[in-house]
Amino acid sequence: GVAKVDVCIYEGKAGQGISFCDRRRFRLDPAACSRDNSGPIPERATPMTSNQKASDSSRTIIHLRVHSAYSLSEVAITPKALAELAKRNEMPAVAVPDTGNLFGAMEFAGYAKDAGVQPITGCLLGLARPDQDPHAIKQAPPDRLVLLAQSEAGYRNLMKLSSKAFIESEPGTVPHVSLADLADHATGLIALTGGSAGQIGRLLGDGQAEAAAEALQSLAALFPGRLYIELMRHGTEIEERIEPGLIDLAYRFDLPLVATNDVYFS
Repeated sequence: GVAKVDVCIYEGKAGQGISFCDRRRFRLDPAACSRDNSGPIPERATPMTSNQKASDSSRTIIHLRVHSAYSLSEVAITPKALAELAKRNEMPAVAVPDTGNLFGAMEFAGYAKDAGVQPITGCLLGLARPDQDPHAIKQAPPDRLVLLAQSEAGYRNLMKLSSKAFIESEPGTVPHVSLADLADHATGLIALTGGSAGQIGRLLGDGQAEAAAEALQSLAALFPGRLYIELMRHGTEIEERIEPGLIDLAYRFDLPLVATNDVYFS
């Protein structure tokens, strides 16, 4: 939950960039992920006992994928409780990309401000599969893409995209936007590729490495300097299987990595 899983942010290039440590379960090998970003991301973190602390207190702990109760029918964490948990655990900021909407953005921002925590507004959007007929009766689920606002322009674009997803999606389908919609409203937004549920992860999982590379290049063109390849370790088979491919793509296209946990419960 949000009170237990920590994400350590390091700026840098692919393989040296954004990394993570779960202070409850894992400890990153200092030799493999040093403070000056000189080492590669380790293949696996080493186990950490419950009474051990992260050795480097200067690490910045920030969640980038926490859901609130406004991720409808998915989560029970209220915005107020989330802000209190972040304050209690000395987290300077929290990103709340609720699923498909911005219903809780203003409420959480208010509670976070009162708690001395920087709110990061975001949304987990559905992204239409480019090879699918939008008018087909049977639709495959859209891919997932996390968008975080880095400016007022980004926040306004996030509102437009969220509204467009609900208003323009075909009845009976999961709300989603197209790649063309993203192109029209990408300014001021940071994108995370969505883990195994994202387009890149799905294609890698299907054995389509080159298609994944092409899709990644398309996203990178829409979000220059603002696209992060997302790694997730929830212990699932698909995550373990695609992680090497994600890291290879990060090196190949000189893109930064970000490791997140999909937080739904406290």
